[in-house]
Amino acid sequence: MRKVYTLQLSDFYPSATLPQAMGSLLGYVFQNESIKKNFEVCRTFWENETFDQIIKEIEGPDVLLCSCYVWNWDRTYQVIKFIRKHYPSCLIIIGGPEPEYTSNWLCAHPEVDLLIPYYGESVLESVLVESLMECEYSKLPGVITKKSMPQQFPKPNFDKMVSPFLNGFFENLLNNKRSETTSIRAVFESNRGCPFSCTFCDVGASIYTKVNRFELQKCFDELEWMVQNGVDAIDVADANFGILSRDEDIVNKMIELKKKYNWQGRFLPTWSKVKGDRVLRIAKNIIHNKLDSVFGLSLQSLSPEVLFKIKRKNAFNLSDLSAIISDLSENNVPVYTEVIFPLPGETIDSFLSGIHSVLDMKNVFDKFQVNQLSKYNNAEIASVDQTKKFGIEWKKINGFTRHYYGDNSKDIIAVKTEDINKEDVFEGLFYVKCFIIPLYFYGTVRSIADHLLKFHGLLRSQFFKTLYKNLESEPWFIKFKNAQRDHYFSAIEGKVQFGQILTKDPLDFFPEFSIAHQFYLKSPLFDKLEEIYPEHRQAIIFSKNSLWTNKADEVFQNIKFGQKEETWRFVDNRVMDKDSYFRELYISGRFDQRWRKKLIERVKS
Repeated sequence: MRKVYTLQLSDFYPSATLPQAMGSLLGYVFQNESIKKNFEVCRTFWENETFDQIIKEIEGPDVLLCSCYVWNWDRTYQVIKFIRKHYPSCLIIIGGPEPEYTSNWLCAHPEVDLLIPYYGESVLESVLVESLMECEYSKLPGVITKKSMPQQFPKPNFDKMVSPFLNGFFENLLNNKRSETTSIRAVFESNRGCPFSCTFCDVGASIYTKVNRFELQKCFDELEWMVQNGVDAIDVADANFGILSRDEDIVNKMIELKKKYNWQGRFLPTWSKVKGDRVLRIAKNIIHNKLDSVFGLSLQSLSPEVLFKIKRKNAFNLSDLSAIISDLSENNVPVYTEVIFPLPGETIDSFLSGIHSVLDMKNVFDKFQVNQLSKYNNAEIASVDQTKKFGIEWKKINGFTRHYYGDNSKDIIAVKTEDINKEDVFEGLFYVKCFIIPLYFYGTVRSIADHLLKFHGLLRSQFFKTLYKNLESEPWFIKFKNAQRDHYFSAIEGKVQFGQILTKDPLDFFPEFSIAHQFYLKSPLFDKLEEIYPEHRQAIIFSKNSLWTNKADEVFQNIKFGQKEETWRFVDNRVMDKDSYFRELYISGRFDQRWRKKLIERVKS
């Protein structure tokens, strides 16, 4: 029997994600009798294994299959190079979104024998069968070799797809998981494909435009398996959850399973860009039944020009969204949005204008997130043509631009385009991540900004423009901004690990807003606000007393709004060690209002 080893490494320590791609591939190809007779899978590496752990457990491999993503590529490539050196006859096959789907890329990585792009099930089957015969892989449809590029990319027979949840494959992995892995995530697919063509996404390729649905009962059975086996989080891989009417049936099934098994995990969809009413109805159902705690609508950009250039269609405009947020808030559903920066066509002025338009919505999101544009090698925007057309400069960084754990992570991000230089990219990121998000979306001055709008007609955007202009002359603020600039530019040059260290654990990296939020809580910010708005001192005192700073206290404060003075009570009993406090706020509480004291009430006279 020929020994097969497979790799689809996670990087979410201490959690690991069951390897959906590898499970689907193996389930498909091992229906072939010839493959079943001649190959055996000796080991699947799917957790946060180190290079040393992996190579110790590989013995005499004949085939190495690797599913490669930006977060696991460096470790995977280490293993590939080791296998090529020590087992030169091993057939090394890779797939996944990370490698560029070209012969040139394969030549630049000579240790790899074959590259299978896009859908891999039927192509891998033909490769393994061919490896038992003449090994003439260049003649096979869908296989990239160092000397040949295929003209066709076959899709699998979707009726032949075998569920790794239901055929025992994942059960075996769970029974033999490592002790370091303390929580499990799973990827759920009720369909494959996406009818949209967003250029920043590698699912935007034309081969994926048809949405192929999996049989509904199979989907129900997979979900029941996940719930029964204690999966902590279900990441829904459907590119547009809510686009199909049957998605409501899927959520109703999840609610039924949650009640039946007392499941405490989370069900995390990637929401559809269209079918707005259905999406909102499903979102309410999910959150009211505690399958998730927040509803996210990704906008990606607020600029029509940018949206056109990236072939993006949004389901809602800001006016629609304000009404939606109001409706969802009345139903106790928190809402967040996110944008990508810098995208083609985005200038510093258009970016800040978009941010200010969000702040000036009648009803504002509970949370706002900025994701730096990452390079996914097979996304249209990553192509040589688009990179040149839009003047994008990419940089490889150590780590990610969001919260992560460990020193194995790598990413490639855009640091400039023809429309915006590196310094302005930093300025945009700093303004949002280190100013707007910690001050408004983490509540530091949210009640002040809302108070000035409600009672004095001052737009939130104008409040923040004024505050920022005043802070720019403050030595303590200048020092902080310069420290963030130094870190950012050192990180994009690969000199330091991207991310902020807040806890005792040197491998626990937080995003910029976390350290900025802590900075403002300890800064003379409120003194500065009283200097700028002395007539609104009462609102500033109210805002300061509203914040949870990891102290158990009860404060009574006389506050005068208008002509009437009232006594307000601010109470919180939460106290925890500093590391837990940071994780509570910036990981667990990223999409809610844990920054706010538990009880804020007017005391009746």
